[in-house]
Amino acid sequence: MLSCQESWAFLTDGFPWKLKQAKELERIVGRAPDLIMFDCSMDAMVCRVWHRGQKEHRVRDCESALRQGLETYDTLCEPVLTSYQQNNLLRNADLGRSSSRRHSAQCCSVTERLQ
Repeated sequence: MLSCQESWAFLTDGFPWKLKQAKELERIVGRAPDLIMFDCSMDAMVCRVWHRGQKEHRVRDCESALRQGLETYDTLCEPVLTSYQQNNLLRNADLGRSSSRRHSAQCCSVTERLQ
């Protein structure tokens, strides 16, 4: 990431999910980056993860295991989200159950405000 000086942003999926990782990223890049949280219900997340696994022909856990994994991830991420929110670095993209076209528009709207 540091070698790509022409890029103004990078998208990382699910990172940082621990405060220690966030602090290390900040140390490496020289500042705390803005975070975008794609916000949707637990039911929507479980459904999306399960369907993605089906499309990619991957064996997936049952719904309860997916739900437990997502809840664990939420718990681990909470200190990072709280810290970034307190420092006005957290941006929310409300994805709900809307269409993928609306998701794209939401993401573009959030990223345009970061430039």
